[in-house]
Amino acid sequence: MPEHHWIVRLSVGGGPAPLHELEQIIAQSEPADGLADNRTAWFGTRGRGADWMPRHDRGPCWGLILAPPEHGVRLGVLARIVGRGDEIPDDRPDALELYADHLDMAAWWELADPRWVRFAGDHLIPGTTRQGGAIEQAFRGRSALIYWRLDDADVPPPGEDISVQDPHAPQPSHRRSPPPPSLTATPCPQPPPRANVPLYGVDFSGAAEDKGFNNALWIAEWQPGSDIQLYHGANGGHALGLPQPGFRRDDLAKVICKRPGWWTIDFPFGIPSIVAQAFKLDPQNHDAWLEMCAAHVGQATELRDDIRNATNGAGIAWSARRGVDVANNTTWFPLFEQLYRQTMYGAGQVLHPLLNCQKVRLLPWQHARANATAHVAEGFPGLRCRLEGMHATGYKGPGDHRQVLRAAMLGYLVNRYNLPLPEDARNQVIHNIGGDALDALMLVISSWYNATAPAATWENAANQLHEEGRLVEGWFCH
Repeated sequence: MPEHHWIVRLSVGGGPAPLHELEQIIAQSEPADGLADNRTAWFGTRGRGADWMPRHDRGPCWGLILAPPEHGVRLGVLARIVGRGDEIPDDRPDALELYADHLDMAAWWELADPRWVRFAGDHLIPGTTRQGGAIEQAFRGRSALIYWRLDDADVPPPGEDISVQDPHAPQPSHRRSPPPPSLTATPCPQPPPRANVPLYGVDFSGAAEDKGFNNALWIAEWQPGSDIQLYHGANGGHALGLPQPGFRRDDLAKVICKRPGWWTIDFPFGIPSIVAQAFKLDPQNHDAWLEMCAAHVGQATELRDDIRNATNGAGIAWSARRGVDVANNTTWFPLFEQLYRQTMYGAGQVLHPLLNCQKVRLLPWQHARANATAHVAEGFPGLRCRLEGMHATGYKGPGDHRQVLRAAMLGYLVNRYNLPLPEDARNQVIHNIGGDALDALMLVISSWYNATAPAATWENAANQLHEEGRLVEGWFCH
């Protein structure tokens, strides 16, 4: 008998790390530089799911993907099943890279509209098995893929994240997820006092640029005693002291040189040392990486392809990550399909012009530049989210549910850090579909932590990278 819905239990060692895999299923469907909106995601299973087929009435087929439980709570992703295939399409390098070490999956599923789910217990999962038994009982067996019987009424409207609570509580069995802080059982430590210095966050972009602006660039500025200001690449040029209405990537170095303070920017400042070696770059010479990228501005794809060919030729995994990526559990690696333009254009158009600006320190390499007044560090909004107890995905893209999540995340950050954010700026953050304005604001908070870190933090990081032969990689912690 044909089946239309399934549940898959992820396990450690059966594929990518479960929580990472869930995050990437969400991320595959989100807008990104140079990629179309409203994309689908791809997911691999060891089980073939041979009895699955689309519904004759063309109604939705549902797939529920669950991570192993933690403290009795299961996180997962619910998505609409579009179809099943024998392989990942060649035009989805993001999915190919996620499953690079697991391409032997028996089936590949195309999924649409993935959203987070959170069950306070397996007994709260709606529906039954194909035999009519409880889902909780089916989980006692060995099968990772379980056919799932449920009514359409059991699934909330598309896009709504689901949090299923104790059925004895006086509330519906499913509702919108609570504000992001409640998604973690670990209280966030009290932040240190804010340093009396200007703080900046830059949400960077490798997307195509118009003549005078980059529509995906955002800068957040917080001067001591003043409201936070947001500058958009489309129209923030004059406010930053530039001659044109907007600004582009190559304007950032000019702005940074003229504005003292702590800057955090969200692109990888380096590449894995083993990838550098494969491409005949000295892993102890970060300047050489910046110079190479500066010489290939506008040619990021060609340079990426050359590096990938060299890496593959050396027998090194293309998905190799830097030590700092592993330590901070970042979801992507520097030359990932959705990141390589940011990595290369950031190195060539921002960091390289700043190398010899004596007013600027590129951290951790130039930690000893005593006369610097601008301090530039790498950051990663996804890490900031996790440090704050928030999901790092799900808030980017169109839809009321994502707007609600952006508003909840913003409200939490404003309250926790007492951010002086004017009403018009709050509206910009909430209504910015790409989530870039919110990312810039989170990077201001990263600058808060960077500015208050002990003075030896950056020197110690540089010394460790040097001792391990990995200076080309870089380092960050907030």
